[in-house]
Amino acid sequence: MIKNKFKKRILQEISYATGKYFVIPEIVNLTITYQCNFRCNSCTVWRMDKYPELAGENWRKVVLQLKKTLSKNTSIELSGGEPLLRKDLTYSTIKQLRTFFANVGINSNGSLLDEETVIALKKSGITFSKISLYSITDSIHDALRGITGAAEHAKSAIELLRQHDIKTDIGVLITSKNISSIPTLLEYYNQPQYAAVNIVLQPLDEPIGLPPISGKNKIETIENLWPDEKSVNELFSLLNKNRQLKVKNSEASLRAIQQYYLDQKSALKRRCLAGQRSLVVYPDGNISLCFKGATIGNIAKESLKDILSSKASIQQRLNIKKCNKHCRVIGCNFSKTIPEIIGLH
Repeated sequence: MIKNKFKKRILQEISYATGKYFVIPEIVNLTITYQCNFRCNSCTVWRMDKYPELAGENWRKVVLQLKKTLSKNTSIELSGGEPLLRKDLTYSTIKQLRTFFANVGINSNGSLLDEETVIALKKSGITFSKISLYSITDSIHDALRGITGAAEHAKSAIELLRQHDIKTDIGVLITSKNISSIPTLLEYYNQPQYAAVNIVLQPLDEPIGLPPISGKNKIETIENLWPDEKSVNELFSLLNKNRQLKVKNSEASLRAIQQYYLDQKSALKRRCLAGQRSLVVYPDGNISLCFKGATIGNIAKESLKDILSSKASIQQRLNIKKCNKHCRVIGCNFSKTIPEIIGLH
């Protein structure tokens, strides 16, 4: 096992240096639809108009491509928009993926996760779920999500998923609107009955998707949501003092997020291995190695293996290497520095 991990790390480093295809993606995001029933102020996805989407038959072809090319240990996440706006497709795709992949789940706002839906997801073979909940206080979460009742739905979804033994991560975006209420949320979901529920703290980032439309639905920028230094230090001081609070982020991740809020450019000190780790499949079958990267092919029309080794993929990996965006502190993009790896930080 150690030998295999070492070999993988060496190949990952060679791929990072050269841009060539030496390691398969570890994390795949299947964005099956951009349709969304929420109206988050800081998001552009729901503002998209008539974005083309693959039919079910074409998604079956996508799944076959993934099975042919990737490891069974690759984590596959269905997302949107809101993936459960295409429930039948979500159920069937999870079922097809689970004949090969060990870890398949959804990223949902929770609004459509009633008892019947959770049971159907369980039967399909789902192994994990991700639900966004930014505050225990309903009004705070609802305001950030742009929908009255959003918090109530998210809490209910988390409870149903827990009752049906589906491992769940709660995504908590840290903003000026909710940072003071995050400790209460952490305390609530650290109760014994939520042992299978984890909290993932997420830093603010620029929106994914098309430029915002003009008019009354203007987007709320990162700057408008950025918490002040005092609030940031108070939250992370609490996390450092109360290690019993269950947060899924590593200590290195928490340090990086705190520093990012105090100095955005600090993120650029870290490398981004999205080109080696990630694969994004869009609703029309186009794919990228990064949510913010260029399209490198279409998985519904071309061989995935050929796409991953193509000149376009090599160029995107090299572009990611010198990218000046700050999203490298977020989730799957996060990488420990060499001092952190060897325990010097």
